[in-house]
Amino acid sequence: MPTQTTHPKPVLKPGLIYYSDSGRTICLKCAGTSARYSGHDVSGQKVEPAPWEDTLQFVKELGKPLSCEAGCLIYDPAGPSEEFKNSWAHYEASRPPSLSECTAMFVELKPMLDYYHEREGCPESLRQYRDIMKRLDNHIRRGGH
Repeated sequence: MPTQTTHPKPVLKPGLIYYSDSGRTICLKCAGTSARYSGHDVSGQKVEPAPWEDTLQFVKELGKPLSCEAGCLIYDPAGPSEEFKNSWAHYEASRPPSLSECTAMFVELKPMLDYYHEREGCPESLRQYRDIMKRLDNHIRRGGH
């Protein structure tokens, strides 16, 4: 029987610092295998990328920029690097909308849905309502925050 080899790709992106369990900070290089390839640390907690703006808070409160625990990656207070911008854009494009974003979308469309509903269940309102419910359901299934 032939041997099977796999070469998994890391889910963590280069240039980003991630928050792990108990507030630990890690990067692609110093993350453990579990976090690197599954996006969850060994305790099962999802690792989330730290926004560059957090480094300003670190400088203000601790007098140093945000870095991973091993010091292999440091966010520069002067501004985000191109690598950070590219990785952050990829993260933003792939993350599900937050519950507050879904709620805002529903609140924005609710008056229109009510208007169509008053017109005795206009099919357009039903389609829009189903679309909203489908998006909220997808958000929940994708582990939205």
